[in-house]
Amino acid sequence: MKPIFFQNPKTKEKSIHVQVDRSAYFFDHLHYHPEVQITGLVSGEGTLIVGDRIKRFGPGDVFMLGANLPHVVRSDEAYYEPGSRLISHGTSVYFSTMELGDVFMGLPEMASVSRLVEDASRGIIFKGKARDKCHSMIQEMSRITGVNRLIMLLEILKVLSETDEYEFLSSVAIGKQGKETDNKRMKDTLAYMFNHYQEDIKLEDVAAVANMSTTAFCRYFKQRTRKTFSSFLNEIRIANACKMLTSSSMSISQICYQSGFNNVANFNRQFKRINNLTPSEYLKKFRRPEM
Repeated sequence: MKPIFFQNPKTKEKSIHVQVDRSAYFFDHLHYHPEVQITGLVSGEGTLIVGDRIKRFGPGDVFMLGANLPHVVRSDEAYYEPGSRLISHGTSVYFSTMELGDVFMGLPEMASVSRLVEDASRGIIFKGKARDKCHSMIQEMSRITGVNRLIMLLEILKVLSETDEYEFLSSVAIGKQGKETDNKRMKDTLAYMFNHYQEDIKLEDVAAVANMSTTAFCRYFKQRTRKTFSSFLNEIRIANACKMLTSSSMSISQICYQSGFNNVANFNRQFKRINNLTPSEYLKKFRRPEM
């Protein structure tokens, strides 16, 4: 993808930037920035695209993104509807290892943290007790300043570097890519896919959105996402199918068609390929008890 560069505000008085987002939906442009990012989500649901992977996000999630890692946090369509009272709320901590200093990051005591920062080049989502503990500390970061903010950041990094309850978000480390001039084309393409994934999207239709021939579009899309158009579209559909499986009372076949698939066999095959579980297995493992 062709991301846009995002400049986080800096001052001479602060080396750690904390940003609280509270609005209808999150910033939905594909972007990157030179700082490492640690985010704790309070409310809001949607789809997180990091590097070459697509994953659902929701309240309570904690994820860490390395420097210059392209990503987009796309809220569900309900958050964009006029008059919606839904709120997307999260706190993000941005810091640069360069500003912390090579000498400091190179200390023996910082070895596990340095490995964590390196691993974050693939994006990491955390689970379990480490996630819960750091989630509350991330929210607290917006209410403290000075050396207390630095101390709490180090505590967050310590906890995250010691846990084995995590999942990589991208299969490979991906740095910033290309120029910013293609951003509108990719943004329009992604918006079309997210808005119409439940429909029978034709390759010709999405190529027209990008103002390209189908051959040129396939080559363009594969170069920027490392995936074919059909594979990427299926991942969007399966991510939303996962949401419906855990939050609705619809049957698997109903969810299949609601997700944009036109036959159950293909839906089951794609679901197993992406999640390593069948829809039935996923349902048993993750559906909320009250459903």
